Amino acid sequence: MVALVLSIVYRQIAGISEAVRLLEEEGLLWVASLKVSKQAVSKRMMNVPAEIFAILLKEVLEKAAEKGKKLEAPSRRKMGKNKRKV
Repeated sequence: MVALVLSIVYRQIAGISEAVRLLEEEGLLWVASLKVSKQAVSKRMMNVPAEIFAILLKEVLEKAAEKGKKLEAPSRRKMGKNKRKV
């Protein structure tokens, strides 16, 4: 479940159906390719205690925000200073 939640957030997967497809075709993170049904994943997610899921999701979102900051493109002003005339 952790690999699934991490993958959904980091890869911005649109929904459970897409996550299940990717899990079956490619595997997710440290989980090898695995065939599961959408219903099984939904049921499993419903059984994860809300407090644990909230903690996990909060940590994943914080890491995703940090990752986003690190990947920001440089501003045009900074790029202009480094531009050489041709």
